[in-house]
This record gives sequence, C-alpha cells and structure tokens, in this order.
Amino acid sequence: MDKAEFIKLAPKYYALAIALRFSKHDSAQTRQSIMNEFMVHEEDGPSEGSYCLVDDFPIWNSAIAWLVGRDMISSFTDPFGPPVYIKGDTFDSQWNDLCRTESPFENAAFSGDPGRWTYQALDAVYREYIKLGMRPSDFEEPEREWSPIPLEKDNEALQAAITALDETITAVEQSNGYAIDYAEERNFVLDNLRMLSQKLKTAGTISLSYVRTHGLSVLKRVQDRFIDTSIGEGAKQATGAIIHWLHQIINYFVS
Repeated sequence: MDKAEFIKLAPKYYALAIALRFSKHDSAQTRQSIMNEFMVHEEDGPSEGSYCLVDDFPIWNSAIAWLVGRDMISSFTDPFGPPVYIKGDTFDSQWNDLCRTESPFENAAFSGDPGRWTYQALDAVYREYIKLGMRPSDFEEPEREWSPIPLEKDNEALQAAITALDETITAVEQSNGYAIDYAEERNFVLDNLRMLSQKLKTAGTISLSYVRTHGLSVLKRVQDRFIDTSIGEGAKQATGAIIHWLHQIINYFVS
C-alpha cells in the first residue's frame, strides 16, 4: 500500500469507529469520549505506553466530514470548547444499510463481533500509518485545489446542494438583525454565497478552492454567528449537502 491509497482508505475506518460508538449510544459524544473507547495500553506496541487508534487529526476530520455529509451525525462547534457530535435522525437506517452494503462496515458486521473487528482493523491502520511514515502534510493536496470539478446539472446531489445554499441565502437576506448589527459581515456573506450559487447553476466546472473560499468557509461563519438558530442550522445543512456532493464527485473528505 502506498500513501495515496492509505489516504483514500483510512478515513472510512475512523468513520466506522465513530459510527460504531453511536450505534451503541444515543447520547451526545465528543472526540475524547470516542477516543477513550479505542485506547491501547501495552508496552510492546508501535508506541510506548498508551496510545489511541483514532487520534490522527486529518483522518478524524475526514471521517467526521463524511458522516456529517451523509447526515448521520451533526457537529456542533464552540469558540473554545471541543465540538459536540449528535446522532442524526437517519443514523440508524443508514448504519444498517452500510453494514449490509459497504466496506469496511459490511466486513465488521459479518465478523460477528463488530467492536473487536473494528479495534483490530484500526490497529492495522495505526501500524500502516507508522510503516508508511505518514505526516499531516501528506493529507494536503495543493494540486487538487484547482483541478476542475464538472458541474453536471442532472446530478441530484449537486441540485440538493444548490437548494440548501439558496435557502441559506434567503434566510440571511431576511434577517433584519443581521443587517443592522453586522451589516458589512452580512454583505460579505451574501456576496460570496450568491457568487457560489450562480457559478454552481451556470458554469461547466468549478474548483475545490472556489467552493472552499466562497462556500464552506463562509457557511462556517454563518454557523458561528447564528448558533442554535434556524439560520445556523440551515447553514449547517447547506455545508453537509455541499460536502456530500463533493464526496460523491471527487471522494472529498476534508471539511
């Protein structure tokens, strides 16, 4: 296995671990609560003493983005505290489907002991990470940022992303308080989201960098501004829809 294949495969195993935790617990989770379930305590392992099988940030973020993009979980950020993850309404049905149709979820289910299988698989991922000499910079792909992404108008995921984006734009336009208290920020948000919406509707291609700059980063600003409101929730849904489309088209993981 080379680094490119590892980068493509590893996030699914982290996603399996996170989803497995939610399959057993309905309560909200943090990264730490999930990490605690996958700790290794041994003297002869690849690292001395205790270590965690899901502690790599780039892989973790990729897995979270994949699960959020499928609406299996929601991620609630905080200016200072760690993110809190909540099970989505469709989690159970999607979990059951994945366990029947998609690796590594399917293999874990077929094993008869999904928890043990996942633990062993993650241990293999951890060891392969060390064997390949992986670094956080390996997960950065500058050339992919500007590669053209086709905008196929009959793609349902793309149309869902556009609809969710336009709904967020409308909600921001109708927020009188935002216009009064944060006029320039509102203008910035609307200018960028409208640019993205127009390009998604009319252009033949788009770049990942364009989507990040005019979409994902701006939607994150809206979420942070409108915490626990319908506007913030709409921005989160738009983000999830865009990530779902990107994952479908270019195997996009990173949020």
